[in-house]
Amino acid sequence: MKNLKTNQVQSVMDSYSVGKIIKLYPLNEISFLYKKNKIILQRLFVETTQSVFLLIFSKNDSIHQAWWESTKSSFAKLLSGVLKLKNAKLLLNNSDIDTVHKYDLRFSVFAL
Repeated sequence: MKNLKTNQVQSVMDSYSVGKIIKLYPLNEISFLYKKNKIILQRLFVETTQSVFLLIFSKNDSIHQAWWESTKSSFAKLLSGVLKLKNAKLLLNNSDIDTVHKYDLRFSVFAL
């Protein structure tokens, strides 16, 4: 998976209007099966001037089917279950979409 630079992560976070990045903490990747397709999720814990967030991303061609076949609430439920998140909320970006598509990756942000 791609190694993202801080300015690339900031450009994604700007789509959610969640402040300037203070620090990034990479976490281990997680994989899961979706309709017999293995999806690998990369995770970054992102501390910003406004709060802390969990940034999830995967190669677009890997997660596209799961995203396309979901509603906002079912996609949030799918990711929350895979990530074992109980009280996190999937944020909508400035275009009222639950993901940002950049760098051939699809990003989602959870408020913790």
